Amino acid sequence: MKSGEKSQAMFKRAQAAIPGGVNSNFRYWGDEETLVLKKGKGAYIWDQDDKKYIDYRLGFGPVILGHANEAVNERVKEGLEIGNAFAMTHEFEISAAEKIKKRELGRYCLYHHRTVNGKLCFNYAQKRIPGDGSKPV
Repeated sequence: MKSGEKSQAMFKRAQAAIPGGVNSNFRYWGDEETLVLKKGKGAYIWDQDDKKYIDYRLGFGPVILGHANEAVNERVKEGLEIGNAFAMTHEFEISAAEKIKKRELGRYCLYHHRTVNGKLCFNYAQKRIPGDGSKPV
């Protein structure tokens, strides 16, 4: 499938700025076939020539709710308005930790077992999990 004129022109521009014109080998489909996207909404993406495609990849997982999901966008806007990269504890961090603790404490601890936070979580889990406390979750 040959990409359109605008996509090809944008890909040539990418090749001048990025080695191979792409940042991942999964994105390269050939000099005349590689798509350069313009936008996404829901499960769909559009290339530079406004051709519409179903996006089966969805960012390989993180876009599971679809592109430009209104509910996600609203929450992101809320977060941006209050700041988003604190080097200190924040209320949202505590709220997220409470939800994780309630639902997935064991998996969270195992996933983060090599970090300082993971060690704190592991120690907390040993103290709080019913039983003799000698075995981690």
